[in-house]
Amino acid sequence: MPQDNALHKAANKGDLDECKKWVEEPPEGEDKIDVNELGANDRTAMHRAAGGGFLEICEYLHAMGGDISKADKSGRTPLHWAAIAGFVECIQFLVAKGAAIDAETKSKMNILHAGCEAQKIEVVKATMEYLKDKDDLREKMTGAANSDGKLPFQLAEAAKNKEIIKVLQAGGDKHAASSSCTIM
Repeated sequence: MPQDNALHKAANKGDLDECKKWVEEPPEGEDKIDVNELGANDRTAMHRAAGGGFLEICEYLHAMGGDISKADKSGRTPLHWAAIAGFVECIQFLVAKGAAIDAETKSKMNILHAGCEAQKIEVVKATMEYLKDKDDLREKMTGAANSDGKLPFQLAEAAKNKEIIKVLQAGGDKHAASSSCTIM
C-alpha cells in the first residue's frame, strides 16, 4: 500500500515552497516527485491540497500536470475533498479546470451530498449557483441517491439544517420543495 511522500506531506501542510522543492529541485541525492504519485489511500498531492483548502498549491500542482479528477481508494476526487472540508475557492478552481462537478464516489456521494452532510452551506450555495442554468445537471445531482438511498436534501433534513434546505429550495431542488423542515 502506498505511503505519503514528502510532496503529499507538504501539500497537506500548505507549504508551497516545499512542494516546489520536491517537484522541481529536490535535495541532493533525492529524486523529483511526480505530482500524480499515489500516497496513502491512493491520494495524490492534489487531494491533500484541495482537502486543506490550499488553492495556490492546487494551482501549482495543476500547472505541473496534476490530475484534478483522480479518484482515491474510496472514489473521492480532489473536488470531493474540497467540498467535504468546505473550501469553495478550491471547488471553483477545480471545476473551472474541468473537474466533473457531478463525479460520484464509490458510495454514490456527489459534492452536493458532501456539502449537505458536512453542513457546509457555502458549498451548497456555490454548487446550486453553478447549477442554476443547467436544469438537467441540477436534476441529476439533486435527485441522486447515495448508497444509503439518501438525496442531498434528505441529508440536510436529517441534520435539521433549515438554512441549507432553504438554499436548495431557492436553487430549484424540486425534491427539497416538499421538505417538512422549511423555514416559515
